[in-house]
Amino acid sequence: MYWTSIICNSHRPWSIQLIQPFMMTIRDKRDIDVQLAVPTPLPLPLPLPTPLPLPTPTTDTIERIKKQMSVKKTQDPLFWTLFLVKYGETEYKRAFHIHNSEMKEKKIVAEHFHKLGSGQATSDLSIKVTKKGCNRIVEDILTQPKLLLSSIYAFCHYYRFNIYIVDMKKKTYLQFLLDKHEQFESVILFRKEDRRTPEYVVDIPTPSAETQTQSLTNIRESLVGLISFEKSLKSVSNYKLSELQQMYAQLGMSDAPKKKHELYEKILVHCVWE
Repeated sequence: MYWTSIICNSHRPWSIQLIQPFMMTIRDKRDIDVQLAVPTPLPLPLPLPTPLPLPTPTTDTIERIKKQMSVKKTQDPLFWTLFLVKYGETEYKRAFHIHNSEMKEKKIVAEHFHKLGSGQATSDLSIKVTKKGCNRIVEDILTQPKLLLSSIYAFCHYYRFNIYIVDMKKKTYLQFLLDKHEQFESVILFRKEDRRTPEYVVDIPTPSAETQTQSLTNIRESLVGLISFEKSLKSVSNYKLSELQQMYAQLGMSDAPKKKHELYEKILVHCVWE
């Protein structure tokens, strides 16, 4: 059915002139095109927050110590070796014979790391530190009779130097690094093969090769750097066969297996940090 009559007789007359003010003209179109052609400047990036400076211990600079210096026989040779590196031979000899000086220094480092917190520790170190991990490090420093490898990062941060521990017998090394580690001093501790004597000897690299046992460059190129003391290597899928063969040769191992997985297993067993 179709309508054949007007529905409403009261409608108003209209014309196109009534809506002309709302119509886009050619001139309006040109103005819009001109505006779109002008690039809108990007907003300036917000300034990054200034990182908190690392605290400065009592001694501002690391005393230079002659190569292959070691501490006396003690229950915690790793702690005293780091103390020797930081404060020098004179202060080490004085503090070594003072009752409770070891615990006093450990409390200072533990309190510093606790106040630092996991977020700032992660920012300042080359590893991720969780809140639980931060608390565990503090607890271990205060309760364990010997300094654990996991606690070295607290001393690394407080003393403000990188720490390398080298096992020349196995031809491997561990590294405990600050963020932007190339800007800080690096200290090398060599593990002695004869465990009846002090476990570490100290070597602080200097520009002159004649005054250091072995440069960091030589260590990185000739020895195998472990992921950590808990996990020596990445998973086998992360290595090519040629990379494992080169690593096997660096470790000075003989009779290399031809299969990739067998080669990896032998390297993994060899690199276990004891």
